[in-house]
Formats: sequence, C-alpha cells, structure tokens
Amino acid sequence: MEMEPGRSLLDHIALIQDLEEALGCKVDAVTEKALKERYKKWVLDETIAL
Repeated sequence: MEMEPGRSLLDHIALIQDLEEALGCKVDAVTEKALKERYKKWVLDETIAL
C-alpha cells in the first residue's frame, strides 16, 4: 500500500482497522518496500486492489 507523505503509523493502523470493519475480514497492508524479497512475488500475486 502507498500512504500519502506525512501520514503516520497511527494513520496506517486506523486505515487497516477501518478496512477490516468495512470488509468483515482480516486485512494486511504493508508497503511494497517492506516486503521481504522471497515473499514479494507471492504477496503481490495475491494483492486485491480496493
């Protein structure tokens, strides 16, 4: 996921909580940069754009 410049960790957490509530399921949201290289392809293949 990409956050606007100036957004904080608390903004990131709030977004995840809002998405989980709206979708009714667990949501994982990380930046592409934060993904370990060995998992990157698998994770990106499973990505669902909202």
